[in-house]
Order: sequence, then structure tokens, then C-alpha cells
Amino acid sequence: MIRLFTVSMVAVLGAASAFADTCSGGKTQAIQCDLKPGKSLTVCIGNGEASYAYGPKGAPELAMTQPLGQVDATPWAGVGRSIWEEIVFYNNDVSYAVWMSLDRGEEGFPTSGGVLVARGDQTLADLQCLKGTADVTTFAISDGFERAGFCWDFQAQRFQRNCGN
Repeated sequence: MIRLFTVSMVAVLGAASAFADTCSGGKTQAIQCDLKPGKSLTVCIGNGEASYAYGPKGAPELAMTQPLGQVDATPWAGVGRSIWEEIVFYNNDVSYAVWMSLDRGEEGFPTSGGVLVARGDQTLADLQCLKGTADVTTFAISDGFERAGFCWDFQAQRFQRNCGN
């Protein structure tokens, strides 16, 4: 099941230098993988923001960075054999739902991921990471929120500041 995360958008189109150092300077790479020959997906989180890049490595066709204060997220629920997280970036009326997973029921704990691109209820693209290319950092999304001072509000079912206060 895909859970959507609301993300405020700051887009940088076709700017390789804008995303070149996104996962440096205190940011954690949540996922990096190849979606098809010549196209990669990278999501990073840290310093109070989340970043997305799609396209050729080092020269993304689409790069977005949003402050975590404008992002809704749902962490892994703690059940099942797969540990997963998901984040959705928005570019106007188009959403980019990025998911990452680690299967702890399989030998070697294989990782997987992908991105579902949609406009409303219409799927525009559903791209899966090529087998063996998903470099996933388990709990990167939820850890990034916690480091930025957010906590999970069970009643609201979202990350917020000042939970229970």
C-alpha cells in the first residue's frame, strides 16, 4: 500500500550542479538506484529538508528540495517481513511517490525501490529500481524527521513538531 507524503515544492529542472552535493553536508542518502539504463533515482534527507533527483547521474532532469516542515510522512509500521519507507514529492499537480524496502525474510536482505509518478488518480509512470541496484538506508526518512525535531503523532498519523504537548 502506498501512503502519500505531502511535500512543498522547490523545483530545479535540468540543473546538475543544484543536486551534485545534495547528499553531502549532513544529509543521508535514503535511496539511490538505476531505474533504466542511463536514468537514476536519488533521495536524500537531512538539515531539515528532503531532496529528489531523477535522470542521468550527475545531471538530473528533475531535482526537487522541500523543507521537512511542509512534508507529511508515515514511517514503517514495524510489522511484516519488509522494512519500508516512502516519501512523495509534488511538482504542481504531479506527484512522485518514492518507496524503498529491505526484505528481511530473504537471504542477504535484498533491497528494492522505485517511484510512482501520478497526476491525481492517473498513473503516469511506475518505475522500479533495476534488480540489484537499490542502495537503501533503512529508516533514513523517519530518522531524518526525528533529527530535525519532529515526532510521530499517532492520532494525526503524521510527523509533527511538539507531539503530545
